[in-house]
Amino acid sequence: MLLEMRLCAIKYLSVGFLWFLWTFSANAIPQDTQSLEAETFVLGVQNFDFFPHYNFTDQNKNSLLEEVLALFELKTGIKLRAVALPTKRLEYAFFESKEVDLIYPANKRWYKDKPGAVHYSNSLVTSISGTMVIEKGLPLKKIRAISIPFGFTPVKWNEEQDARQVQIFGVPDAKMAMQMVVNHRVQAADVEYNVAEHLNLQYGYDLVLDTNLPLSNPEFQFASIKHPQLITLLNQFLAENKDEIATIKRQLYIKESIASL
Repeated sequence: MLLEMRLCAIKYLSVGFLWFLWTFSANAIPQDTQSLEAETFVLGVQNFDFFPHYNFTDQNKNSLLEEVLALFELKTGIKLRAVALPTKRLEYAFFESKEVDLIYPANKRWYKDKPGAVHYSNSLVTSISGTMVIEKGLPLKKIRAISIPFGFTPVKWNEEQDARQVQIFGVPDAKMAMQMVVNHRVQAADVEYNVAEHLNLQYGYDLVLDTNLPLSNPEFQFASIKHPQLITLLNQFLAENKDEIATIKRQLYIKESIASL
């Protein structure tokens, strides 16, 4: 029942709410980004369910990214058309073939060794990248295997891997990462907290976040190689619409810090 109530609230969030905001605010576009008006840019995203952050596999759920893209188009007249690709294909399309104009989520720490001058926006959301387990209290030194969705970098677990040969299994999505814990194939999953909570509600996994195990708060940013002026515009949009974006986050029950749990 709780899941149904949440999905119902989410489903009806976007259209009326965003048009209400638009009638009260039409932000000016900076002079150096006037040439971007009325254009469409291709935004590369991962092709798996990472709700509530993003999800382009289920049309019945409006994620944070989908809501923000709709708001951005209303405020600027610029459409960011999301194209969902497998992680490796997405990185190739961004860094090598330049088929996509920008990507999300991105983070300076993830792509510091990639080619090209990458321009990053300010943070859209701060994630909670934590360790999901069946029961709290398992000592770090007892964990020998973890799972993680492709495309994410378990920095602190990599350190453990170097120190004592922890096995890190990359899997196609967060759901599979958590299933591996439930099925006792690994002892923990490195999965973003909000995503894990959604999957717990949807599938009854009942995994819990153990804050005594590796935990980090990577920021989710937009990134572009081809269009630094678009990043400038996105930064202005994020600054001028922070209250509206905060409302969307609340509607989606997104938490951004351990203190807020």
